[in-house]
Amino acid sequence: MKVCTALFVLLFVNPALAVDRNNFKTCDESGFCKRQRAYTAPATPHYHLVADSLVVSSDSAQFDVKNTKYDILFVVKLTGYSNGIVRVHMNEKSPIKPRYEVPPGDVVLEHQLQSKISKFSIVSQSSEAFTLSLPNTETTVKVTSPFLVEVLSGDTTVLQLNSRGLMKFEHLRLKPESKSEPEPPADGEDGEKPEGEEPAPADAESEQGEETKPEEEEEHAMWEEKYKSHNDAKPNGPTSIGVDITFTGFEHVYGIPEHGDSFALRSTVDRDPYRLYNLDVFEYELDNGMALYGSVPVMLAHNAARTIVNRWANQSITISFASLLPELVFDPISTNMYIPHMYHIVCTVYVCSGIILVRCG
Repeated sequence: MKVCTALFVLLFVNPALAVDRNNFKTCDESGFCKRQRAYTAPATPHYHLVADSLVVSSDSAQFDVKNTKYDILFVVKLTGYSNGIVRVHMNEKSPIKPRYEVPPGDVVLEHQLQSKISKFSIVSQSSEAFTLSLPNTETTVKVTSPFLVEVLSGDTTVLQLNSRGLMKFEHLRLKPESKSEPEPPADGEDGEKPEGEEPAPADAESEQGEETKPEEEEEHAMWEEKYKSHNDAKPNGPTSIGVDITFTGFEHVYGIPEHGDSFALRSTVDRDPYRLYNLDVFEYELDNGMALYGSVPVMLAHNAARTIVNRWANQSITISFASLLPELVFDPISTNMYIPHMYHIVCTVYVCSGIILVRCG
């Protein structure tokens, strides 16, 4: 009888100790996550390198990327360091208002990095591609059009940015005016013009040679979204950023804590994505990618030949989708076949910034 009573109490109390999932948004309940997860690589890529835009200075290399669908220009800044680190920074070139950026020194101690900045050397350059190298390191960066950034260690590609074409950089925009109902014709029931009056041209702007930008596609929760009693208005539209990052030649990838999950990151194809957000969780589930107390947007991939670290600088919530790509990639250094890991990183960050660290041996 005692055993049965104890069992009954345990079964009765246990549900009260479980996490209350009603307090946490799912991906479908979060506007930016739902939009980015539904996004697939277009048949015709939207992001292209602007020809002859590369400028290499003593502390960086800058070039322009154009979203040809919406005619939006972005500026990408690469910074190289003497220890093989590459920093990638991307922002709208002429936003309708400045985007927020974390002040220097709040996260990255910029003043300590200044002395380690190394000037890139141009290895090759054409209208649709260029290759840069960092002197006295094994790090090389290739940039091609459609927009793709490859980081190489020696002759081996170790990381690719946007190789799957999943970049979706939501630019700032003005909310379009709501379309009003057309007024009835003033010249009679049939709307005919009086005799002798010529009808107005169908498109006066096109006659004058003025260019018109393509209409914005209406997507989920672009201008406003609600969750329980909270209402989030977006006067400048959606501002999330999504891009795929592929670790080529690595069997396991680790990091982006804090989660009560396995040490090696798992695929999220058939489950909720990893969520990075600073919050206070009293109860949490094991073997689950839900966010816990802190978030560290750092991923580390390791194999017998090298270690690579990717840090995604973000000021807001970040969602990470992980998947194993179907094809195999041959790593000539370890002479083994590995399934590359692909991570689709999306966030509500205002400026896209990442740091890539490559270590060999």
